[in-house]
Amino acid sequence: NNNNDDENEQKKDDDDALFLDNKNVDSSASIYFVTRFPDKQKEELLKECCAVLYTPENEHFGIVPVEAMLAIRPPIACKSGGPLETIIDGETGFLCDNNNEQDWAKAMKKFVDDTDLTLKLGKAGKQRVIDNFSRSELENVMKKVVEDVMDKKFKLPQELRLQTWFILCAILWTFVNVTPVLLVLSRL
Repeated sequence: NNNNDDENEQKKDDDDALFLDNKNVDSSASIYFVTRFPDKQKEELLKECCAVLYTPENEHFGIVPVEAMLAIRPPIACKSGGPLETIIDGETGFLCDNNNEQDWAKAMKKFVDDTDLTLKLGKAGKQRVIDNFSRSELENVMKKVVEDVMDKKFKLPQELRLQTWFILCAILWTFVNVTPVLLVLSRL
């Protein structure tokens, strides 16, 4: 049974490795529009491209441009939402107006005209991710927020502090009184 699982896993890996071929993609094509692909293929795709197009508008954060920059691949993204915070236009990637095809075409053409641009913007993008979006940096930001609250640098109005206190008391009361009932019921 264990060998059968290994064989199935290997077949799945082989299928994943050929995912473009399985879609009847012309292997001589230089541009692929891939909407979904196995996670294992992300690194392969990022290694092979010179830039990543990210077209969603008004995304709250958008992890794709950050992943692209971490892989030393500049993103070309909509000039809205999360990419405004993550991408420095012209330094780590390009921001384009979503309804302006010429804007997108100009950004893509820059990579055709300057073959060193991928590496230049890619290195700057990777450094930006390390400096601003790494786990340690996010931990430092959260630590500062907590310290500011603890030092009362962040002042809440009296009414809001009272509301928060009552809400916390209600949650605690519910937890203390409902949990034993749930434990008894789960044993029935």
